[in-house]
Amino acid sequence: MSNLGDRIRVSLERKKISQAQLARQTGVKQQTISYLCAKDSPATTTRYATKIAEVLGVNPHWLQTGEGDPYNPSVTVDCNGAPVTIHRVPLFDCLEDAHVFAMGDGLSDSQPRMLTDIEVGERAFAISANDQSMTPQIKTGDRIVIDPSTQPQPGDIVLAHTALGIVLRKYRMRGYGVFELLPNNNDWPPMLSDKEEIEVIGVMVEHRTYRPKS
Repeated sequence: MSNLGDRIRVSLERKKISQAQLARQTGVKQQTISYLCAKDSPATTTRYATKIAEVLGVNPHWLQTGEGDPYNPSVTVDCNGAPVTIHRVPLFDCLEDAHVFAMGDGLSDSQPRMLTDIEVGERAFAISANDQSMTPQIKTGDRIVIDPSTQPQPGDIVLAHTALGIVLRKYRMRGYGVFELLPNNNDWPPMLSDKEEIEVIGVMVEHRTYRPKS
């Protein structure tokens, strides 16, 4: 595809979303998206490439230049003379779906992605916190990157499969082969691995909190 507009239009068709939806999901003005997508647009680059690529599920370097694999989950960019590798990880609203992915299941092309510059394993993924169990540290709606390839250490926040479902908790050792999962909010109970079956899915390696719009 010869130009930026072509690549955006093809990605929109593949994602099955409109220019208006892209504008809403990226926070970019509709006029800007229309300008970038116009067949006769002279635009060859855009400062919104990362946002647009994240929504469209494509590699931001490919979107800007047309070079490389459009679905490569990683890209190296120059940041003031220093190379920085950006990874695209799947973003799940449903924690059960995240667990299935961590266990080795594949992804659909329409699965939303999130960008991170943290070095992560190939099964890393992002989730949105869905309860108040880890407040005030982690609030509902915060986004968490989980890496199943990272071994938990005392004090780490982990995602785990338990009798209560899939939960975020603080990991603490209690003795040989026994660990405890602790909430920050005392309205939720602690859990001991010798009292119930617990499967640690992965370790939190990045936490993003968002200030609500007024």
